[in-house]
Amino acid sequence: MSATVKGTDSSTDLAVVEVDMSKLSDSTKKNIKIATIGDSKKTKVGEQAIAIGNALGYGTSVTVGYISAKDREIDAEDSASVKLIQTDAAINPGNSGGALVNSKGEVIAINSSKFASEEVEGMGFAIPMATAEPILEELMNQKEVAAN
Repeated sequence: MSATVKGTDSSTDLAVVEVDMSKLSDSTKKNIKIATIGDSKKTKVGEQAIAIGNALGYGTSVTVGYISAKDREIDAEDSASVKLIQTDAAINPGNSGGALVNSKGEVIAINSSKFASEEVEGMGFAIPMATAEPILEELMNQKEVAAN
């Protein structure tokens, strides 16, 4: 299967990828499900969080934890500051871009990164859908998001 990158945003590490549906098999098309987007603004600390991704390239993986904090301000590589949801659900390399869902199965955020060190077991971070949706809309229409 081939895909085309429609646009990228370096501050949030988000991208929009377009797939030519006419090149997919009928069985693949039947298995595609549209995700339900949840309201990340209503997410509360202590609620269950489920991280879905492709951890370490092993294929689909699911980890479960809780929302540890909201509006964690993290400096992005391009020096922009981004407010993220913090979770203790394991987010490992390969999970970036995967869904962080609530107990209703609604996507509340997009897995982004983790912080780990000898002193820290691992703090996962995800981009709230309230932040991601307007960026993704912009990326669908142009190659890069305008700097804020």
